[in-house]
Amino acid sequence: MDVGVGTPGDGSSLPVDRFLTQLSGCFDQLLKLVEDGGLDGFDDPGLVGFMQGFETFRNRLPLIDHRVIRDATSRDLPGTLTQSTMNQLLVSALRLSPGEAARRVRAAEHVGDRVSMLGQPLAPRWPVLAAAQRDGAVSTEQVNLIERALAKVDRRGFDPADLDAGEQLLTEHAKAFGPKDLAIVAARVVDDIDPDGTLPKDQLNHDRRFLNLHATRDGAYAGEFRLTGQAGAKLIALLGPLAKPRLNLVKGPDGRLVEEPDPRHYGQRMHDALEDVCDRMLRTDTRCPTPAAPRPR
Repeated sequence: MDVGVGTPGDGSSLPVDRFLTQLSGCFDQLLKLVEDGGLDGFDDPGLVGFMQGFETFRNRLPLIDHRVIRDATSRDLPGTLTQSTMNQLLVSALRLSPGEAARRVRAAEHVGDRVSMLGQPLAPRWPVLAAAQRDGAVSTEQVNLIERALAKVDRRGFDPADLDAGEQLLTEHAKAFGPKDLAIVAARVVDDIDPDGTLPKDQLNHDRRFLNLHATRDGAYAGEFRLTGQAGAKLIALLGPLAKPRLNLVKGPDGRLVEEPDPRHYGQRMHDALEDVCDRMLRTDTRCPTPAAPRPR
């Protein structure tokens, strides 16, 4: 369902709306100057300087997104507009892809100013990266890359000082390297952030376990997960035998039955094996009843 509310720059008395109208007008003037040959007066270094200055301005634009998303979330705008999540509201209202909507929400949560449950202002989760974005020194692509890299170790069992050092290092490298090289550095930084040693490996894996599933707009389900060693071994033991390639018997041109290789790739066979396991459990009645919800402790 499309969310068709509000018209930006419609002459509202709010100062933010008036300034948005002015900003749009200034951009129109800049665009006309550029299209009318306004760049011709630059020498090569000057043209590069203009490109860099405009990129700095572009890098700062997400600061508005962060605050808009924070305010929309605090007033439960998704619920008011019958959208289940902030992501879906952005998809519907701004016609974004689900991936782009998720990226903006994650960025707002990690490099935007936050508010506690009591309404008190909180600093961004990654303040150094947030400051670099406010200065226009890092792009949205770099922010997303760094945030996702640090999320892999931003959990119990890792030293907060190591996370802070990793954020500082990656932010400084983002000012000098593009996404490709920055991704290499980010992978090394994540590998170097070790657990603090207070928790055994099994306990760390237990603390980091998760499984997320969500319905997609086309009726499928998508998600991600991290299983403990025991849960993973049990799942493989169940799915492995059912996911083996199958030979299908089909009639050939002469009417005889011939064997046809399984056309499914490994991921599809594992999916079908999981569905097979679910079907078997759901068909079982008293021998394997559907588990009830756990009682409150």
